[in-house]
Amino acid sequence: MFAEAAKTTRPCGMAEFKEKPEAPTEQLDVACGQENLPVGAWPPGAAPAPFQYTPDHVVGPGADIDPTQITFPGCICVKTPCLPGTCSCLRHGENYDDNSCLRDIGSGGKYAEPVFECNVLCRCSDHCRNRVVQKGLQFHFQVFKTHKKGWGLRTLEFIPKGRKVEHQLWK
Repeated sequence: MFAEAAKTTRPCGMAEFKEKPEAPTEQLDVACGQENLPVGAWPPGAAPAPFQYTPDHVVGPGADIDPTQITFPGCICVKTPCLPGTCSCLRHGENYDDNSCLRDIGSGGKYAEPVFECNVLCRCSDHCRNRVVQKGLQFHFQVFKTHKKGWGLRTLEFIPKGRKVEHQLWK
C-alpha cells in the first residue's frame, strides 16, 4: 500500500506520499539488533551499501575521549534521586520534564544552557530521570531510498517537541 500511494516529487528528490506512511513488514534491521528497536529499510528487499552500524558514540578525528568524562566527574546520588541543588549534574536545573522532553532552557537569552546528563561515572541508577540520551532509540525509524539523493532516515511515528530523536553518522 505504501509504495502504491500517489506521490509527487519534493525539491530534495524525496517522494512525498499523500497517504500516511505505515511501517512495512520488512525483515531487515539495519541496526543488526544493536538497538532496543529495529531500524527498518524501504523499499522491502533493498538495503544501503554495506556499512558498520554502532549505537555507541564514535570519537572523530582529533578527539581521544568524550570531554564530559574528563571535565565532569559525575554525581554521587545513591540513596536519593537526582534533583537540582543536590545533584552536580543538574547544576543548571532540571533538563527534562516528566515526559522526557527537553525543557525550554535559556530560550529567552542568546544561547541555551548546557545539558549535563548523568553518565557512566555517576552513582545514580539507570532509571534516573536525567538519563535520556543514553537509553537508545525511543521511536521507530526507517532508512529509505530517495529518488535522487541516496538513502535517508525518517521516523514512522509522531515525535513530540523537545524529545530526543537520535543522531546518525553515515560515511
